[in-house]
Amino acid sequence: MNKKLAIILPIGIVGLVIASMLIVPMIIYGGATVPVVEGTLSFDCTQSESLGLSTESLTPGISNVQIVLENNRISAINYGYDGINGRNQIADENPSTDISLELSIVLVITKDGTIIKEIDIGAMNGEGLHEVTILFGPEEGLDEAGTYELTIKITLDLQTPGTDLSLDIELGPFAFIFDPEQES
Repeated sequence: MNKKLAIILPIGIVGLVIASMLIVPMIIYGGATVPVVEGTLSFDCTQSESLGLSTESLTPGISNVQIVLENNRISAINYGYDGINGRNQIADENPSTDISLELSIVLVITKDGTIIKEIDIGAMNGEGLHEVTILFGPEEGLDEAGTYELTIKITLDLQTPGTDLSLDIELGPFAFIFDPEQES
């Protein structure tokens, strides 16, 4: 009897762990799928140079901002486990010059003038085109149908051998409609 128990017990524990990994997200989010808003934010980050009479000046800036958001449904398991690694991601690019341009991004979701959630998605480096992958759902405060607003706060820190500059930029608000009944 002890040999059977020694074999059955570990198999039962492994089976229970696997079953709970599949079932718990469905219980938490109320079904096999979760209504979400998916999208991408892209923008160009540049530093412009201007020559004065005695010095050279560098100024960071953001241009060509594009944002696309759409309602979708994803698996509750995928949504739950995406939260472990972070749902909103930025591609990090490292500059290869003496100039360091760092961007810090915070996403702010509001509904009827009330802040629902602030999401600090971190920092990225370098000039050029940057893309941010966005995924909002119940854990970010989207729990009822309606119009929400997304404001993107970007802090630019430019460090050169001669000077340091910090600049705060606010993009938006961008209105989007969340519809939990939307089918994918």
